[in-house]
Amino acid sequence: MTRLRSILLVLALAVVATSALATTSPSHVNPLSLAKAIDEQFAGVIIERLDAGSYRYLRVRDDAGLERWVATLGSSATSGRVAVHAWARAEGFESKRTGRTFSSLSFGSVTPTTPESK
Repeated sequence: MTRLRSILLVLALAVVATSALATTSPSHVNPLSLAKAIDEQFAGVIIERLDAGSYRYLRVRDDAGLERWVATLGSSATSGRVAVHAWARAEGFESKRTGRTFSSLSFGSVTPTTPESK
């Protein structure tokens, strides 16, 4: 009976250890926990959009001509001119939903704007 208890204890520990590893594996990690905090604002024009579940990936060309990818939740911005407030950035971010790896991806809010009158 002691041998059976030892085997059951070892099996129980293996299940607990496997469960702990599964919850901390990269596929279960919040993507923002891998990102660096920033506080950046810019304006630009959406030149590409990828919808992936509740996330929207937007490639925005800023006023200086730099193209940046921004991930946002529930943004009403789908095209046109936008204001971006980015609060985190991840380098080499792999999106399983889009099947793409972004060399640099900012996370933040994206709101539609109207062109400034001149």
